[in-house]
Amino acid sequence: MKKFLYLFAILLIASPVLTAQTRYTVTELKTELSIIRAALKESHAGAYRYTDSLTLEKEFAVLESKLTAPLTGHEFYKLVNPVLALIRDGHTKFHISGKPDDLFGFSKSGYFPLALYWIGSKAFVRANPYHIPAGAELTAINAKPVGQIKTQIFSNMLVDGYEESMKYAYINENFPGYYGAFVGTFSSFEITFRFKGKTTKKTIRGTQAASFSKSSVQKRPYVVDYTVPGTAIIKISAFQPGHAGLGFEDFLEKTFQTITKAKIAKIILDLRDNEGGIDAYGIKLYARLTDKPFSYYDRFTVAGPPDYSFSKYATIPTELQYLRPFIKKVGKEYHFMQKDGLGEQSPAKLNFTGTLVILTNGRSFSVTSEFASIARDNNRAIFIGEPTGGAAEGNTSGTFIFLHLPYTKLDLAIPVLGYHMKLSHLKSTGKGVMPDHLIIPSITDVLHGRDRALEKALSIR
Repeated sequence: MKKFLYLFAILLIASPVLTAQTRYTVTELKTELSIIRAALKESHAGAYRYTDSLTLEKEFAVLESKLTAPLTGHEFYKLVNPVLALIRDGHTKFHISGKPDDLFGFSKSGYFPLALYWIGSKAFVRANPYHIPAGAELTAINAKPVGQIKTQIFSNMLVDGYEESMKYAYINENFPGYYGAFVGTFSSFEITFRFKGKTTKKTIRGTQAASFSKSSVQKRPYVVDYTVPGTAIIKISAFQPGHAGLGFEDFLEKTFQTITKAKIAKIILDLRDNEGGIDAYGIKLYARLTDKPFSYYDRFTVAGPPDYSFSKYATIPTELQYLRPFIKKVGKEYHFMQKDGLGEQSPAKLNFTGTLVILTNGRSFSVTSEFASIARDNNRAIFIGEPTGGAAEGNTSGTFIFLHLPYTKLDLAIPVLGYHMKLSHLKSTGKGVMPDHLIIPSITDVLHGRDRALEKALSIR
């Protein structure tokens, strides 16, 4: 009886936030599902990289069988998203039209208000306005253990392969958004937390989506610090064009001139939170860090010729038609034959062969993972931190097709170029580039701003 009363109280306290949303007919939803299936099959270069076509089609068939009653756009989104996650591709994006990476678009209010930091299946409070001690361990939300909540959210995350480091990066950055999108929005939440051996229950109010607006402040994409004698700490936060007129190649030339002139013995290359950018920049960076010829990409693949049955529902880059002559059938694959990075690459004339330490974490993705994979395969660096979020063997990215579903107004971004790295020592597929020294920040590190990965890098001679 006590359990029943407790659960009944939870239902009263944690009432869902209901917003008026259009419901779409079964016919409309099945039409959209068929468009998604066709688009993935015909254009996604990595749709079957980790999950074979038969398995994926079975999952879509099960999904279609669940479409027996009208649904809102959000309900349809929550049904489709876990199947898309089975593709295991971090560049594929499913979202409200015009709102990529925005998990707050389905409701204006009712979001979980606490900033959390996750380690394994444990969640810790980082900061909040409810006088809950920073560092307290959150054990349940609305009577549901946080470990179960994490599993539910993780099953909806679109990331490369089987690597979870990016999932942790995402949930640590935006737990309220993921909870709202895949668990629910509520006017209030009953939480259970533990601090210094004492367990406490507390009711907290849900908050507005607007309170999670992102800062528009742009960081410089690359900087270098020479304050530690004999060491250059290079931070590259994005492989993107430069800041204040300094392009990436200009930055590399200037930096390595200084490194050579100052007789720098060690470079600490900080690639944490670098989610990628221009793939050629990864090649140019590695060319500065070796004096030997090297391989980079093994091949590029596409799903097939750009003849799409779904084209009236999509924005398709015009350049795809111009690239048609460079698509060639090789065995069971379609290869794209005209792109930089194939074949032997030459080192830069001004290069560095001293000690190289590379820092990575779960947000080291795409171009960053490609670069890290080549550095690892050539045993060029000591890696410290967390596994990269991007898979070591490559990814699916490049040019994108944007699918616009006609009824729910959801969009699906589909990457059309498969990148496959030229590797000789790949130990497993679907995993990130592994560090030599695994350092996952503790909640104490996070609260006090301690960077143990950088400390370890500085200690290496």
